[in-house]
Amino acid sequence: MRQFMSMATQRLERSFSPVYTCIGIAKNRPVLVSLFTRLVYQMSFKPNIPQRIVILSKDVENLTGRSKRAAQSLLQLIRKKLGKEKYHYITIAEFCEHTGIKEEQVREAISRWG
Repeated sequence: MRQFMSMATQRLERSFSPVYTCIGIAKNRPVLVSLFTRLVYQMSFKPNIPQRIVILSKDVENLTGRSKRAAQSLLQLIRKKLGKEKYHYITIAEFCEHTGIKEEQVREAISRWG
C-alpha cells in the first residue's frame, strides 16, 4: 500500500509544475523537496488531536500573565461561583464567561501552545 501511495504521489507531482522548498541542509547543501511532497508528508503524519474543552492553571498563567498561584486562585474562584467541587474542571467557555475574554481568542492561543 505504501509503495502504491508513493507511486501515486509521484504521478500527481509530475502533473503539477514543481515548486521546491528547502527543508534543511545536509553536507553543506540545501535539501530541496517539492511543496506537493512536503504537503503530502505533513498530512500523512499529522496527528488528529481534538481541541481541548477544559482550561488548566498553566493556560491561565500564559493568557493573563499571572503567577501560578494567582492562576490557581482564579480557577478556584470560578469553581466557587459555579458551585463546583475542587476536583471538577473549568471549561474554556466558563472561564471566558467569567473573565470577559473572547472564547475564539482563548482557543486560538491554547491551540498554539499545544
